Amino acid sequence: MGRGSVSAWSAIVAVLFVLATPLSPQASDRTFQAIARFEGVTGDRWAVIIGINEYADDNARDLKWAVADARAVYEFLTDPERGAFPAEHVRLLVDDAAQDYDRPTRVNILKAVQTAAQSCEGGDTMLIYFAGHGGIEEQGISYLMPCDAQLSLLRDTGIAVERFRELIGGSRARRQVLIFDACHAGGAPVDRAATPTTADFQRLVFGEAEGRVTLAASQQGQSSYDWDEKRHGVFTYFLLEALGGAADANRDGFITVSETNQYVTAQVKTWAFKHNKHQTPRLLASVSGEIVLALARRPPAQPPAQAGSQSPSAATVQRTDTARAMAHNKRGLQLYGKGDLEGAMREYNQALRIDPGNAVVHYNLALVLWEKGDLLGAVTEWYVAARNDPTGAGPHFLLAAENYMLGDLNAAIGELRKGIALDPRNTIAKRYLAEALLEKGEVDEAIREYKEVTKMRPRDPDCHYGLARAYERRRRKRDAIAEFERALELGLAGDQARSAREALHRLKRR
Repeated sequence: MGRGSVSAWSAIVAVLFVLATPLSPQASDRTFQAIARFEGVTGDRWAVIIGINEYADDNARDLKWAVADARAVYEFLTDPERGAFPAEHVRLLVDDAAQDYDRPTRVNILKAVQTAAQSCEGGDTMLIYFAGHGGIEEQGISYLMPCDAQLSLLRDTGIAVERFRELIGGSRARRQVLIFDACHAGGAPVDRAATPTTADFQRLVFGEAEGRVTLAASQQGQSSYDWDEKRHGVFTYFLLEALGGAADANRDGFITVSETNQYVTAQVKTWAFKHNKHQTPRLLASVSGEIVLALARRPPAQPPAQAGSQSPSAATVQRTDTARAMAHNKRGLQLYGKGDLEGAMREYNQALRIDPGNAVVHYNLALVLWEKGDLLGAVTEWYVAARNDPTGAGPHFLLAAENYMLGDLNAAIGELRKGIALDPRNTIAKRYLAEALLEKGEVDEAIREYKEVTKMRPRDPDCHYGLARAYERRRRKRDAIAEFERALELGLAGDQARSAREALHRLKRR
């Protein structure tokens, strides 16, 4: 792709519409890895949160903090600024619930998981969290214990882990996240409820499934401990810290599965060492790239200075910071225009040190990273920009990309049109709209879009190449030849250049 071929809010669309710009297999792989890192930001999000302290069976020792853990996870997930799960899409099952249908009985748990699994569409995320007794074996079968389970009748009253996986496996959700804070060391007076994580439990829970991530509180042979001082289980305490922002190692505003695992594992192992215990969380991920679990909460704005204070108000400081940041942004744009990508990146980074939430600068930095070949960095900055400016065109281009990935060409075209209405000078978005129209078979509309974008970018070989392909589809031989030749004159390269030469040879023989 030639220099200057990516414009406002377009990095994500340029990444995804690989049919428009054929890439080498290696480049294509890196492209989709970059996008996959941020799967989970779009689509609906569904969750079932289960916490059990009190068991009906007197032989199963009650737990202290499983309900507190579940409630804290629920509150986090339904916070629109952090977990961003719609409250109406999240079921909380705890044994002190006011309504019987919200208690974690065997039937209620199975129904809730089945309903969530069946509610998911292809682009959705489903999360299941379980805090309670688990990994209990009877005749070689591992069970999770609902609140009404009987240890003497586990086959009839427990939930076999295999059955649990079957329900989840029937979901269409592209992303499935399972979190188990089970196998508590505070188990029952009888041996089997006090048994640490078994090999069978680990095998079943961590059975591979495409698109599924499983995070468990402990390894085989270990137990999951409580932390009375914090009124939580150790694992879930650090899980909540991680999701709250502590795990955001690269400070991109997104808490991913691997970041969460790295933080929780390090903290739990440190805690266990200090307390002469053994507990190490375990992760298995069968996905391409990463899944975003949460958004890191941005720091609160500084309060305005009190009356009579000599210091400037927060609003004045903010205006000053924005002005300083935009001065660096302006210098970055000038350097970018001269082809000095390193210099432009330095200016943009300086601007973001002054004004970290500036969506315009994040976008411009994404442009530079894209042209330097850092696809992952570019997509990161694009997402941050879109998050900080939710009223802009960016979210529409994101939805267009997601719908294109899901095969819904009509929805992708609709979102591209909405984004272009907000950002009418976005020539790359216009070009990919034309490409989508051509793929859909609306050739005349595609030609109109290509002609318009070619007028806006007369020296962009990609635009001429696209218009030539549309003309060829419409059997406008002379126009197609002229556009293919113009694209090659302007420096069309790689697979596109080879395709253009083949098309010219084919057309001129007719």
